Amino acid sequence: MTPTVAVLGTGIMGGPIARNLAQAGFEVRAWNRTRDKAAPLAEHGVDVMDTAAEAADGVDVVITMLTDGNAVEQVMTEGGALEGMREDAIWLQTSTVGIAAAERLGYLPENGPLYPDMTPLALLRFFGRARGLAGAHLQSRIEAVVNRCALEAVIEKPIQKLSKGYRQRVGMAQVLLHEPDVLIMDEPTSGLDPNQIREARQTIREIGRSKTILLSTHILQEVEAMADRVIFINRGRVVFDGTPAAMQGDRPSLDEAFHALTQEAPCAVNA
Repeated sequence: MTPTVAVLGTGIMGGPIARNLAQAGFEVRAWNRTRDKAAPLAEHGVDVMDTAAEAADGVDVVITMLTDGNAVEQVMTEGGALEGMREDAIWLQTSTVGIAAAERLGYLPENGPLYPDMTPLALLRFFGRARGLAGAHLQSRIEAVVNRCALEAVIEKPIQKLSKGYRQRVGMAQVLLHEPDVLIMDEPTSGLDPNQIREARQTIREIGRSKTILLSTHILQEVEAMADRVIFINRGRVVFDGTPAAMQGDRPSLDEAFHALTQEAPCAVNA
């Protein structure tokens, strides 16, 4: 069953959230106090509702993008949005969405935030405390990620003296520290030598057995080596969603598929 989401408030943040959720396959309803601002979302498969109550009626998740606390209370009570909400529906408010998401997400950019004068151990302690970990729990998490990312040999060496492969492992250990459910990785093998790429792929595949990994890459060899599902975005539109094998189809390689999908007019394709 497709999850249903209501987005209340479709301004600078709410509009893109509603549109992207709809493109990802969710059933999305949107409401805005100025209906004209929400109307363009209908072109992207979003149901634009006249009232907050209609938008929230029976949905699985309600996301309120109203930053004014008084406005939120007015919409949720006087506007009737609470009346039709299921008791087990998830309610996310703007002020809590970022914090709640950060607790469940780990993000590793291509050039991760590492302090070169620190050792891996000092860096993990620093980021662990910043995330609210402490005492025995922090120590056990550090031991777990050091073991997972094979950092024992360099744990006390300054990061600036480590190879790029080891620095990438330190970054990966840092994003795993708080046990996120979802990992977002941007070009995790960029600039690595063949042996380091092999090790990085192995680590990512092992992590993928228990975590959801979103891998952003232009390197098609990484898609073939690690991906179970490909979402291909061209000019801001999803042009393919399926397995690597389905993406290649009867073409001789993924390179050829990439070329074909970027030359064709953008349109959603499901496989």
